[in-house]
Amino acid sequence: MTELSDYLKVMNETGFFLQMRVAKEARQLFDTVTEEVAYEHGGRAAKLDILAEKMLFQDVRGFFFIECKRHLHDYNSWIFIRPEVQRPRPPYVLGFGVFPPTIILEEFFEPLNPEIDGSQTKPTLAILTRGFRYLESLELGYIGLEVKLSESKHRMEELTGVCKDVVAATHGMAMEVVKRSATDKATREEPVLFTPVVITTANLYVARTDLTKISLSDGKLAVEGLELKQVPWLIFEYSLNADLLLPVNLGSEKWSSNREDRLRRRHILIANSEHVGKFLSGLAGS
Repeated sequence: MTELSDYLKVMNETGFFLQMRVAKEARQLFDTVTEEVAYEHGGRAAKLDILAEKMLFQDVRGFFFIECKRHLHDYNSWIFIRPEVQRPRPPYVLGFGVFPPTIILEEFFEPLNPEIDGSQTKPTLAILTRGFRYLESLELGYIGLEVKLSESKHRMEELTGVCKDVVAATHGMAMEVVKRSATDKATREEPVLFTPVVITTANLYVARTDLTKISLSDGKLAVEGLELKQVPWLIFEYSLNADLLLPVNLGSEKWSSNREDRLRRRHILIANSEHVGKFLSGLAGS
């Protein structure tokens, strides 16, 4: 006779229960929370785990695109290497609309759509270099590894996959808002932020390295050159694949390596699932 536990064992392998629990936590903090949200970007159709929405500071509407990821097997530690050269403070996220520059912006890039006839506003889809004061003190990592200590192995497949999925969903929704703004005045007059988020059961670490302790003969770092810190959440600077680039990245007459570098990166907020309540509370109160 089949036991209930046998069915549960199979169901627990899917990861849906983690998604459901995170959604439950989010519903206590956000105005609207939707699960299994369909999107399309770059000809790719898929579903996002959770879309959470809330009115933020200065009447800015925030959309948080959340992917939930249970670590598989023994790859239960995600280590992010902190960059030696610090870029302007994160996060680099997408914004649409007209924003008060002194509140959340440092700079705009070229708009995806021109000024709309009959409107006094000039809505743009832009890369915002600031926005969440709550997140300014978070650690930043730009290289991520999944580590299996029991066999001294590493990989990047799950981390890379979930980051690609959540950025694709973010870009797909952003492009849909841009498209709607052509005919909907309310859409083009409301400032919106689009922020990708990953919630994982993996333990999160930030690695600081002393580059002078890296051997030039074998490329290995000496143990005294490594500082490893476990964190409840962090910001991951994800380098976009070609299929994730937005039209704003193409054809600019103001090309510069610094500008292109920013446009080809997106900051993803990653949190350990055991701290999800406090993490989401911080986002909702931004």
